[in-house]
Amino acid sequence: MADLLNHRQEDTDMDEFEAVVRLPNGSTQRVTIQADYSGRARAMLEAQYCRGRVLRLHRLRTS
Repeated sequence: MADLLNHRQEDTDMDEFEAVVRLPNGSTQRVTIQADYSGRARAMLEAQYCRGRVLRLHRLRTS
């Protein structure tokens, strides 16, 4: 069990990203997300807000 917990801690090294997304009502919203790289951050945002609605995405900090 301890080995599993130690392995999970290694997998939690994430970068923080900020994005601007267009909402269905046409307004925009700034959101932050943690992911291990920008492609995964964009994929998660597109899953949440739909493809094509991520207007901007940049890294805030690296772990």
